[in-house]
Amino acid sequence: MVKTDVNFVVPTGVMVSAGIDNYKEGASGILSITDESVDVEIAPFANKRIATVKGTLTNNNTNPISNVCILGRFPSQGNKKIDSTDDLGNTTTFSVSKAISVLGMDTSKIEVYYSEKTDANKDLKDTSNGWTTSPTDLTKAKSYLIVLKDKIEATGTIEFNYEIELPNNIGYNKNAAAMYKTYYTNEASEATMAESKQAPILNLTTGKGPELEIKLSSSAAADGRVFNGQYVRLYVEVKNTGDLDAVNAKLTVDVPEQAYFVTFDEGANVYDETNKTSDTIDIGTIKAGSTAKAIFEVRTNRETNIPQDGYPEETVMNVIAKVSADNIEGEIKSEEYKFKVEEIGKYEFPRKLYKLALSPDLLDISYKGHGLPAPHTGENIDFDLIENNLQKLDMDYIKKYRLEEV
Repeated sequence: MVKTDVNFVVPTGVMVSAGIDNYKEGASGILSITDESVDVEIAPFANKRIATVKGTLTNNNTNPISNVCILGRFPSQGNKKIDSTDDLGNTTTFSVSKAISVLGMDTSKIEVYYSEKTDANKDLKDTSNGWTTSPTDLTKAKSYLIVLKDKIEATGTIEFNYEIELPNNIGYNKNAAAMYKTYYTNEASEATMAESKQAPILNLTTGKGPELEIKLSSSAAADGRVFNGQYVRLYVEVKNTGDLDAVNAKLTVDVPEQAYFVTFDEGANVYDETNKTSDTIDIGTIKAGSTAKAIFEVRTNRETNIPQDGYPEETVMNVIAKVSADNIEGEIKSEEYKFKVEEIGKYEFPRKLYKLALSPDLLDISYKGHGLPAPHTGENIDFDLIENNLQKLDMDYIKKYRLEEV
């Protein structure tokens, strides 16, 4: 066996590091002591999560350091670099969700200040900096200042951390940098000197990719009101507002269990009921600046999983659309589109006639644009009258209406 002596060389002077934990599902924490900025990849279109940003200051001198203060920038849009007029280039803000904690020194000898200024300096006497130890709204803080009232002895270490919120469903092309710089007096035996040390910049980024906006609308009334058992059209628009194409995009629409997708059989002029609560179609590559459109058909059905105490007079159902693509990590989700589903009352259309009531302008009898009789009005609805009005229905027109593009 050959034995070899290994010498570990510890850097002299003051050493600073920057790191972050819990910034991405399954990712290991990052801790850097380099002088270069570090890219931290945030997962786009992920659920909201709370990440912990941290810093460490170690005195590797053989003597103490005093008058220590740490000036930092939170990852906020508009922030400037420290001791510079240069912009950090932040395109978004990851708001602070938990105040700064400092470890390694008695809390009575630590003061933490916050400022809403993007370029605040370490001068506590400069009132324009707006330093305060009691911010009214922590999410608006842009800068921070940690002041230590005691010395850091040789080999001593101070750690600090704070939490930030990574928002739900954040898209591509978003970045926000966090940084800090330490100022101190080096009490060396040969001389006492004012020195500073900047930590590596953490550049939190979602990376480059397509930017899509998903808009949902429907054939329901403006307030989203529909009737139980009604057939409803869903219109989906996917607009590419970014600079990159969304390659081989797929569109998925999910409806709650009290509804399901249907398709229209042109030959029989009736709906085929699929009982599916999720439907996916290919919408191809969405070029930058272009919009893809699609139509889905659903039927409301509150008869499934009826609560023991029955349904309320009105039920809210939420629909959501999602887009995936070859060059998109995960899925881009729309905002929830809400339907207000009501019972039709004591009157029911015959099934076939109800299916033919595609457009309210084809029937004289309508309720708020639904093509359905008004419920609970106290008036008798004559089905013969409805059948007579069906003479106005032209099947060629119905086919054309159903195939019409958005």
